[in-house]
Amino acid sequence: MIHSMKISFISIVVLCFSGVVDGQAVLSKPENVPFAVTVFEDKARVHRQKEVEGTKGTREVVFSGLPASLDPASLRGRLVKSEDIKGLVLGVRMTREGLNTPPVDEVITLQEQLDNIKDQLLEVSFSLNRIELQSELLKRYRAILETSVSLTARELGKSFDSSLVHEIQQWLLDSDLSVAIEVDRLKQDQEKLNDRRGEILFDLNSYSIQEFDRGWTATVIFQLETSGTVSVELAYDVPTARWTPFHDARLDESTGFVSWEYGAKVIQSSGEDWKDVQLTLSTLRSSLGLSSGQLIPQEVTAIEIESKNKAARSLDSVNESPTEDSIRMDTEDFDDSWGAAPLVESDSGGVVTYQLKTPSSIPADGSAHAVTVAKYKMKATLDYQSIPLVSPRVFRRAKLVHEGIGVLLAGEVQCYRSGTFVGTGSVGTIYAGQSFEQHFGVEGRINVHVQDLQSFDKESSSSVFSRARVERRTGYTVKSYLEGEVPLELVSRIPVSMLEEVKVELGSDTEPTPQVNEDGICRWILNLKKGKPQEVILHWTAVADKGSEALLDLLK
Repeated sequence: MIHSMKISFISIVVLCFSGVVDGQAVLSKPENVPFAVTVFEDKARVHRQKEVEGTKGTREVVFSGLPASLDPASLRGRLVKSEDIKGLVLGVRMTREGLNTPPVDEVITLQEQLDNIKDQLLEVSFSLNRIELQSELLKRYRAILETSVSLTARELGKSFDSSLVHEIQQWLLDSDLSVAIEVDRLKQDQEKLNDRRGEILFDLNSYSIQEFDRGWTATVIFQLETSGTVSVELAYDVPTARWTPFHDARLDESTGFVSWEYGAKVIQSSGEDWKDVQLTLSTLRSSLGLSSGQLIPQEVTAIEIESKNKAARSLDSVNESPTEDSIRMDTEDFDDSWGAAPLVESDSGGVVTYQLKTPSSIPADGSAHAVTVAKYKMKATLDYQSIPLVSPRVFRRAKLVHEGIGVLLAGEVQCYRSGTFVGTGSVGTIYAGQSFEQHFGVEGRINVHVQDLQSFDKESSSSVFSRARVERRTGYTVKSYLEGEVPLELVSRIPVSMLEEVKVELGSDTEPTPQVNEDGICRWILNLKKGKPQEVILHWTAVADKGSEALLDLLK
């Protein structure tokens, strides 16, 4: 009886190829493991292959030990093309294998790790709340100081010495920096803990009873028109796999070159190890769907909101991508000694595929395993950069050009400077031929001192022609203790008015004259000599029409 048979026909896939596939008693190679894997962002496609000796007629070949996590609907069989032997695949029959015991000890260990991470995340959250309260106190201290200084200055007039409050201002600045560093550290810890939490949940999902109750056996049924040796290939998808890009940047100060390694962290817990497989990485996501969907009409109400196009404007100017529909990376552009020169394809739909040159091994342990995609050696234009409004520190900067072929996807970058690890950052997507910047840590031998030289606020009088006015002067003193002459870019800003009632201009006392873009970002290129300070003054004024004085409060 059919019901007494322990075979359930789950998927019959009929594909026609001018290739090969088999049935009945067949001689096959003992290898029954994956030989090629394509990892997507939300799954992996695994390929197995058997070489069989078949005679004319309908044949079968069995693939056993398939993981329980595979998607039965994804199963496909095909015959590798051959000029001498022709045939076609008639279908694929699947059967459940015996019961597997779930790894109870591993599940318990993962659950304990998950509980521990939850506790750590709670501690980080408490610490962030504490830092937030500290930051609020500093804001109040600063407001009290500004009010006290303003009142005192008005009483004393020109005899008031602003240097009296410098020490308090420096303490507030140092406290703000400490708070910022602590917040940055806590958020990095929080991000790492959340990543690890996601990995554990990913593993626990793959260790569910549904995943481990039974494995699969697949039988590929095919028909040969002539006798001979053919290769039968079986492909299937497993959902418990993914990959993320990462970068490793190493600056050699002595040569001015940056060694840039582009790699991927591959995670899989499909239930079967991938040993020495041909690995391909793709950004394709099956969850993107088959169409773009329906466009919803946009209605403009009585309240009109100005479109925020600054971000798009800056992206257009910085991340200009090539217009070619496809990009292919030739292996001859790379050193074969390290063996990871990839084949890279990018279509007009934005999908990028990396086919690694050398075999890769990815165990099914749910951990991240690094593989190298490509290596580059980039000539750097080195200088220093300081943005006092963001940080009081000076940073080493390398201006680079991606002269290789292919796309470097956005991801985490580990930075080293002359062999010393200086920190972890991030980099956006970089296209072939694109210029970009990478910073390599703090330079303590260059100091930038900031001083508020003069603030002037004038209320409008009763005159019809009078206008309220705000004026600011800020001084920057930059001093280098490095040998020789070094370039530094100093960056600040002036307000940008989007209103006709308020006009903001760069003041006449600004020295030297900076480069100012449409967003009010001011840049000075300074050539510093050891022990010789350079002075920069930023002066700007803002005036408001009669009746619009309140708008200037935003600039005070």
